[in-house]
Amino acid sequence: MPGVDKVNESAKDQQKLEATCARVALPVPVPKVKKISVSLPLNLRLEDNKHGIKSIIIDKDYNMTFARDGECEETYALGFGKWLYSDMKGVPPYSIEAVDRFKALKRNFQAAGCYAWTGKKVLSVRLEYVNWISATTFQIDLANGTVTVTDNYAQGKPEVINIMH
Repeated sequence: MPGVDKVNESAKDQQKLEATCARVALPVPVPKVKKISVSLPLNLRLEDNKHGIKSIIIDKDYNMTFARDGECEETYALGFGKWLYSDMKGVPPYSIEAVDRFKALKRNFQAAGCYAWTGKKVLSVRLEYVNWISATTFQIDLANGTVTVTDNYAQGKPEVINIMH
């Protein structure tokens, strides 16, 4: 093709490309248990919290649905050891609640989600808002009845939310 150099398709170049891609890939939560003592689906109602999350539902296919104060429900597909992408209905979380902060932006936000069981009753979920600047990690600890939410912009200040029974 005119104007395009021939692509070098050697095995060595392919290995170099794969190694580079592996270095820059987003890390996924690492599973720490082989057997869990939880059955899905999970339907968790949460106490009032600064994130405005009223409930979290995780179905048997590891789709995670949030109900938030004054917003539509959002559902995210979660991958095990890989990222799965979901289109968002709303907007991603942001550290600054400035008026009209999303005004000039198209509303086609996406989130990438993944999960791992890091304890027999502890589910770790990570959501990366891929065309925005924020990410959120959830530690759902069913043994202690808490959900710990950590935003990448919150400077290490996680919020621990009690699960209502």
